[in-house]
Amino acid sequence: MEAHSPAREFLTDIYRGAIAALHPAHAVRNALDAVASESGRASGVVLIAIGKAATVMMQAARSWCDERGIGLAGGLCVAHVPSPIDDSRITSAVGDHPQPGDRSERAAAQLASFVEANVTPQSRVFVLLSGGASALIGAPCEGIAARDYRDLTSALLGSGLDINAMNALRRRISRWGGGRLGEALQSRGAQGIVLAISDVIGDDLAAIGSGPCMPHAAGDSSAAEALERAEIPDALRRRGLELLAQRSHRSALVDAEPIPHHIISSNRVALDAIARAVRERGSDVWLEETPLRGDAHACGAMIAQRLLAELATMRSTNSPDAQRVICWGGEPTVTLTGHDAPPGGRMQALALRAAQVLHEAGPRARGITIFAAGTDGRDGTTDAAGAVVDRAAWPAILAAGRDPSRDLAQFCSHDALRVAHCLIPSFVSGTNVNDVVIAMLVASAR
Repeated sequence: MEAHSPAREFLTDIYRGAIAALHPAHAVRNALDAVASESGRASGVVLIAIGKAATVMMQAARSWCDERGIGLAGGLCVAHVPSPIDDSRITSAVGDHPQPGDRSERAAAQLASFVEANVTPQSRVFVLLSGGASALIGAPCEGIAARDYRDLTSALLGSGLDINAMNALRRRISRWGGGRLGEALQSRGAQGIVLAISDVIGDDLAAIGSGPCMPHAAGDSSAAEALERAEIPDALRRRGLELLAQRSHRSALVDAEPIPHHIISSNRVALDAIARAVRERGSDVWLEETPLRGDAHACGAMIAQRLLAELATMRSTNSPDAQRVICWGGEPTVTLTGHDAPPGGRMQALALRAAQVLHEAGPRARGITIFAAGTDGRDGTTDAAGAVVDRAAWPAILAAGRDPSRDLAQFCSHDALRVAHCLIPSFVSGTNVNDVVIAMLVASAR
């Protein structure tokens, strides 16, 4: 499609403006102001930030403490890239993402050492969580081999499970999942508070970062149920069930005073920011309440069909100047069979399937533009944040000498969309609250 079409530029501006409004620094500072009274008994603060937004969250919390003269007794920042924070009070670590590896295991060990050295009964500990935390400190519980852990967690990424289901398993077998960080803090007499940027639909506290400060009860069957549903080799499924049987851990937090958790940003906050930006520009906007879940290709087809029906309704009302924006949020999944990793993320897979439906609709699809991207500025392991498509995208791929049907079947959405100039360049947004789809309908386009 055209790299500078008015619809594309409009949707890009809306997306980037909403991402800027979601900046974690604002969310952290506002949340700390709100919860400061909850933690007034302690004399100093310990900061633990884990996730792809860890650096920004740590910087904001550190500045908040310094501005108020609150002593910072230490900080640990675990991110997916080296932290630029230059402060002797703060230690940095780098974990692996999206699959846990050697760096993740070292980061998990560093977290243990940090808690032992810096957390005391006088400490108030702010745990700052964001997307990617599960992988960044991903390491097996005692008694589970690192190879078994990595094989299983790696397979989950292409299993078709959503993040809630994946983390139901990961929190059971991970060193810090299922409340184990909270146990470590409470065993040292510290007071903990969790500020979380939610990267899971429904904001399930036990799923965010695999619930490091949120216990799971003994007898919880959700992990085994997730394994049964996962599209993974049977041998790996059996091994996973064996590991769960070994890990009948009951978190001490189940019987303790709950550690307060505060959701400071989420996918719904992102959609609300998009809606405000659209209305400020004078356009009508609808937010779809049902989150995007399940197969990304199916989600792309559903979105395109929904938009075709809506555009037909707009045109039937004889309103030639009508323009509308419709938004979805969620986190579709990609299920891989016989592939190590798709050359394209969830949003690119969704966009390519939507482009196919728009192409097949012919002239009825004129006036529809679909923008699909991750809020973290990166879609899968590619150099794209997502993609923007219209009815011209599919024939443009064909004209470039590629077979988009084959690309769709083989999860090569990135390569297909690249030749049609549909990709949205990746960037570091500083946050991660799942994915968004923003679609524009222009009734006058014929």
